[in-house]
Amino acid sequence: MSTTNVQRGVFITLEGPDGSGKSSLMPRLAAVLRARGCDVVTTREPGSTPLGEQMRRLVLDTEPRIDRTGRADALLFAASRAQHVAEVIEPALARGAVVICDRYADSSLAYQGAGSGVPMDELRAVQHFGRGGLAPDLTILRPSWRAPWRHWTDSRTFGYRVPTGRPARSRSARSRADSTPRPRRWRPARRLP
Repeated sequence: MSTTNVQRGVFITLEGPDGSGKSSLMPRLAAVLRARGCDVVTTREPGSTPLGEQMRRLVLDTEPRIDRTGRADALLFAASRAQHVAEVIEPALARGAVVICDRYADSSLAYQGAGSGVPMDELRAVQHFGRGGLAPDLTILRPSWRAPWRHWTDSRTFGYRVPTGRPARSRSARSRADSTPRPRRWRPARRLP
């Protein structure tokens, strides 16, 4: 009886704000790995399973608008992630594939933790349970180069805000030019999923 030992695959996640290039990077990275002979599975969160796609519609559709608490979002995303890990990620890793995922648990820590104020220890416990302890082998963080000064608005909308005026060259240069502090002016840029 011959047994073939299949080496476990590699799990790579892409994280960063909207517009940072995660979705553009994924097919290019997959093409490079495929050219080198790797079996590559590309996936996204929420999505990539029937439950995940329903979750994606719930989160992204604006009509009818459903207000959710940060805790509710954390539980919804954890449930979607549990299904995603069981149906897509684990089977691919078990056969030795490289899995590239657009967003994973770090996004939940940012959105529901930092964004909605869900206590991080509770959120980490829920996320650990939802992902069955599966952690990525590599996380690529894509900062937003187009608007590095983006900030979160309030915890209910998760919109970015960007300055309407041009940022000062430096605080000391601004202080030398005008000793009175200038108020920052903000305008909504766009809504995050």
